[in-house]
Amino acid sequence: MYTRQEYTAICAHCEHRKFDRKQGIICSLTNAPAAFEEECPDFIRDKRVNMDRRQVLEEKAKKEQEYTTSKAIVDSLLSIAGVLMIATTDLTLMSLLVIAFSFYRLLSGFDSLPQKKKNLNENDNSKGMTL
Repeated sequence: MYTRQEYTAICAHCEHRKFDRKQGIICSLTNAPAAFEEECPDFIRDKRVNMDRRQVLEEKAKKEQEYTTSKAIVDSLLSIAGVLMIATTDLTLMSLLVIAFSFYRLLSGFDSLPQKKKNLNENDNSKGMTL
């Protein structure tokens, strides 16, 4: 048998944990505080709990890269659409606006990439961490 504090320390790393305002950390399967003898038969380690700061930053950078890539694809498609509008119709104000806007978005996205990486590294260095 464990103390409540020991149960809480174990359950804090389980995927089945749930927080109750009155009872603290409880099991989401039983909706009660832990009461197992030796080990919990339903324990599944939550991998997100033990992630260190570096892993969190790497995941964040990966998501930003995916967003930037998808943004570049959309902007490229807008540019192509603008060129096709010009090729198939007369030069109109609308087609020129689409082309100008898409190229602006495309160029501004690529210009901000080095600055984002620099800011991320500066934040880590200021906290004494490096990637």
